[in-house]
Amino acid sequence: MIPVSHYEALPPATDPAVYEAVLAEYAANGARHMVAGVRFMKRALADGTFAGRMAKFVSSLGMSYRGAHSFWGAEWDLDLLDPDLHRRMLENQKRVIAVAGGIGADVLVIHPGDSQFKTGDPSVAKLREQTIRALETLLPYAEKCGVRISLENIISPADTAAEVLAILEYFRSPALVCCYDTGHAHLMEYAPGRDASLISPYIRSTLWKERLTLDPEPILERLAPFVVTAHVHDNNGILDEHLMPGRGGIDWKREVARLESCPRLEFVQNEFDWFRDRAAIRDTVACFGRLFG
Repeated sequence: MIPVSHYEALPPATDPAVYEAVLAEYAANGARHMVAGVRFMKRALADGTFAGRMAKFVSSLGMSYRGAHSFWGAEWDLDLLDPDLHRRMLENQKRVIAVAGGIGADVLVIHPGDSQFKTGDPSVAKLREQTIRALETLLPYAEKCGVRISLENIISPADTAAEVLAILEYFRSPALVCCYDTGHAHLMEYAPGRDASLISPYIRSTLWKERLTLDPEPILERLAPFVVTAHVHDNNGILDEHLMPGRGGIDWKREVARLESCPRLEFVQNEFDWFRDRAAIRDTVACFGRLFG
């Protein structure tokens, strides 16, 4: 059995009473852990009482916050090259780290970052250097807060499995771990018969400038020594759809077996967007229970 943590995925403006009702529904259907995702963090940074209130309420339901996710983009990406944005990013990420530590969510996912590919074609080597510089500042702070920073394999040249692995191996720190993303790996990994030209134009053209080459080596096996958690969701190999497992093209029997072989895996995270797809919480929790129970 692998513990599962669930994203509530509610819009930031959701009435707190409705928010608590949704959390209660998760608990009533067998969930034991929740993720403090970006929507949670947006409210927490705007309202200093929100995180504490939710943590107390979740505890009253017999659940806990296990895992958290920071923001991405300008003012948030670890690899920002602009000095002013880089300084602002460090301040912003420290605020999120503090929130995660305050609610006991000791694994915080932070993206290396792909926002600079949207407006230019930056050097991947320089972006890696900036990510390392950022982590040299953030890791000691995270350790003080009782938080491990988790890098995620994503879909741009700066956050491929090879880039994430290079940064993890550079530090070899217990405070820096990996979040393996099933959907991103399914998009970026080569398989016999796959046609890279069918992958979304945003990935091929905006992020990769028509230089996309699918990863020829299995992604999870390379990251496995550092994998502590995983984002679990499905897609059809074209878009980053965040579908319920079983509704895309991932072979889940194989994927779960591969995850189970990761020596440091502690829990997985349900990153299916149930709210967007109007899925029943009961069905969502049951799906992940069948996979990892």
